[in-house]
Amino acid sequence: MKMLHGQRHKEIIEKGPLPEEALLILYELSQVLKRIHIRMRKEGYTMINGEIQKVAIDKNEVPPTQ
Repeated sequence: MKMLHGQRHKEIIEKGPLPEEALLILYELSQVLKRIHIRMRKEGYTMINGEIQKVAIDKNEVPPTQ
């Protein structure tokens, strides 16, 4: 069942804030994702429509066609 955005906010408000441990875990995960994203970009990859694809790094390079 798909939950509407407003319903989720109402649910969070009713239940209260996340415990500190959960917030720390979410922060650590966000840092890992940031490092993965930086490495992907350095190696010439990006996320396009939910899929990882190789892109041109410099103007002279031509990205591969699908």
